[in-house]
Amino acid sequence: MFNALFRGTNPEEAKELAYALNSGNQLVNLMVTPKEAHQAGVHKRLREKGLEIGAAKRHPLLQELEVSEGTSMDYKRHLVEQIKEELIPLIKREYDEEMTDYYEREKQTKDEPKRMAGDALVGQSVRSRSPGENRERALIINSEGGDVTIGQDVLRSNGNGHHRK
Repeated sequence: MFNALFRGTNPEEAKELAYALNSGNQLVNLMVTPKEAHQAGVHKRLREKGLEIGAAKRHPLLQELEVSEGTSMDYKRHLVEQIKEELIPLIKREYDEEMTDYYEREKQTKDEPKRMAGDALVGQSVRSRSPGENRERALIINSEGGDVTIGQDVLRSNGNGHHRK
């Protein structure tokens, strides 16, 4: 989304902009978004609201952002502050609404919604309690701050680089 803003900056300036926007490879950017809610949900909603590059009718700040390549660093800093004050809250609100809608749809279509990272619930079974070929087996990792569960659907490799069918 912010590519044009970063074009023409040196590494120090790019780092400053990325930090100001919480953009790039930062932990704060890692959100758990179910695959089904990602492109067809979040991105579609953002495009419809004009909050994504490529939308037919874009928010004025996105239009300004698209032509920010070659502008001064002072102007880019000013644009970043506007984006943080106006655009980011709108994007977060739409993301939150889409995720709420997604989980509501999940509840309506299934007896029990999928469990996601951060949920209080953990995997359905532990290997020590379910040896052998149990498709519902989950890998549970002690993170010392709570258990992290990776479901069998994520663990598709059989350990030697070959994927299970």
